[in-house]
Amino acid sequence: MRFYRQSLLRTLESVSPGLNSKDTLEQSSCFVFTDGEVTTYNSEILCIASVKNDEGELFKCYGAVPAKPQLETLRKSPDEEIEVKAAEDHISIKGTGRKQKIVMSSQILLDTQEVERPREFADLPPVFSEALTLAASYAAKDADEFALNCVAVSAKGLQATNKLAAIRYAVSTGLAGGTALIRASSAKNIAGLGLATASYGKEFVWSTTYAGTKVALRLLESEYPTASMTAIFTEPLTTKLELPGSVADIVARTVPFLAENAVGKVVEIHVDTDLLTVRAQNAVGDIVTGK
Repeated sequence: MRFYRQSLLRTLESVSPGLNSKDTLEQSSCFVFTDGEVTTYNSEILCIASVKNDEGELFKCYGAVPAKPQLETLRKSPDEEIEVKAAEDHISIKGTGRKQKIVMSSQILLDTQEVERPREFADLPPVFSEALTLAASYAAKDADEFALNCVAVSAKGLQATNKLAAIRYAVSTGLAGGTALIRASSAKNIAGLGLATASYGKEFVWSTTYAGTKVALRLLESEYPTASMTAIFTEPLTTKLELPGSVADIVARTVPFLAENAVGKVVEIHVDTDLLTVRAQNAVGDIVTGK
């Protein structure tokens, strides 16, 4: 079956948030192909997408294929078009002058039965995905109070806090009432997918993306620390400080030293009478800038 390589790669990358490289759940590091669809699931995120070429022909394949070698093959291939075939124990990816075989298990062991099926979907505003990603950046990463590691979703919008900073984002969420918690790390993993709809169940929230991928995120049970949020947002202001208009540019220059995987990250902000100084540092260097 002929594919445009980039088109197939985009489809597989759209379900990659459901992968788990450690394979703690059987076949959670695999793309599972069935009935013209590909599924991934890692016990927190379930993703499903149709697999078809530009002519609308569905990819007839049944089995579990390790995701890493398949993604690497498609990313490294220089070919615009490729031919993909499924055999009983492998799939083959053929380009110009090259052919790659990737082992496939014809026995599907990935268990997604615990994921409740969606019911009625509500439309989400285009800004929702961006709002969810932004809110997740304010959550804690490994707090003892588990709810701090989550984004709280309500009918009024999204909120998150790590007790040092907090965010409340007023946006339509599709939730009729109550509060649902989504693990912040899961919210970050689906950043960029573009969620268009939502359907909330007891244990999962389903969404469809603008590209047609179906995504289910696990909902978590815990009391959200609203008192911490209230304390931050109601703390009385003691001094009004006017920052220079170029402060965003100042902070932007420090971003390379605050990369997610940087070691020994430190950022210091000093405010004097007529000078704002930002110093960012990691284990391999630092930068000082001011206005």
